[in-house]
Amino acid sequence: MDRKDELRHKILLTAALIALSAIILLLVLRFRDNTLAEFTYEEVDGGVTIKGYQGDPDTLEVPEQIDGYTVVAIADNALASQPRLQEVILPETVTEIGEAAFADCEMLESVEAPGVTVIRLEAFQGCTELADVIFSDRLAAVEDRAFQGCSKLRALKAPATLAEIGTDAFAGCGNLHLDVSENPLAAEVAEQYGLSTDGSDTSDGMWLRIAGATLLLGAFVAAIWIILSRISRSKQGRKSEAS
Repeated sequence: MDRKDELRHKILLTAALIALSAIILLLVLRFRDNTLAEFTYEEVDGGVTIKGYQGDPDTLEVPEQIDGYTVVAIADNALASQPRLQEVILPETVTEIGEAAFADCEMLESVEAPGVTVIRLEAFQGCTELADVIFSDRLAAVEDRAFQGCSKLRALKAPATLAEIGTDAFAGCGNLHLDVSENPLAAEVAEQYGLSTDGSDTSDGMWLRIAGATLLLGAFVAAIWIILSRISRSKQGRKSEAS
């Protein structure tokens, strides 16, 4: 191969590599645009609010920005009744979850929302599989029926900033362990709904445990008494036979 053929070969190879790189870049950008296009949104002060999602995902990860706008909230009813949704991951930029935003997502198991400070009315109502949630340590408000019926919800921490807990916010959350060590208001709510708390029992739970312990102790004493009575009778019977 002479120098001209070698140079021509190098030029063609370089052009092919450039073309291949351009195709890959276009595919990546198109995939990204299509992913972001699945979200519908509206502009608000400070950014955009997610209004919906055109799809049927099992995992939903909301980006921090869409079309150059910061995502700051999830709108009312935005993602309610998603039939397959199991996991939600929100960026720290999202500070508010709107009314019934995820209501009746019956397959939803976990929510990660490290920036959320306000959870509106019925936001997670009817999410019967919801077990794990992560919210901001600046959480300020959990409105009426926000977690009503979330029977598998396992643990939540009520930070000192939590100043509003609405009516029936945790109704039907019988398995919930609510850490109230920093929040007296949450302690009152825990007592109202019979929820276990960090370092203490609610009054209903305490009395149930005392009653259970008393019954167990009584059964144990009764069993010992029966055993001793039988031993005593056995000894008396042997003495009678000997005499």
